[in-house]
Amino acid sequence: MRYFLTILFLSITTLVAADEIKGRATIIDGDTIEINKKRIRLHGIDATERNQTCQNKNGQTYFCGNVATDMLSNL
Repeated sequence: MRYFLTILFLSITTLVAADEIKGRATIIDGDTIEINKKRIRLHGIDATERNQTCQNKNGQTYFCGNVATDMLSNL
């Protein structure tokens, strides 16, 4: 029974993943794009958010999201 449910689940997720989305992609943030007003989260990607703060090795808080955004923009 468990084997059957696994196959059924994989079949359903494959059908859902088979939907095709066409259009120009707009970058929302490091792990999200938008195509034709549909937001798509990139699986397995975890990026800092634009206003996210972090602490450096000295314990000082800084806006690591802005740093990451600026570095990626410069590439």
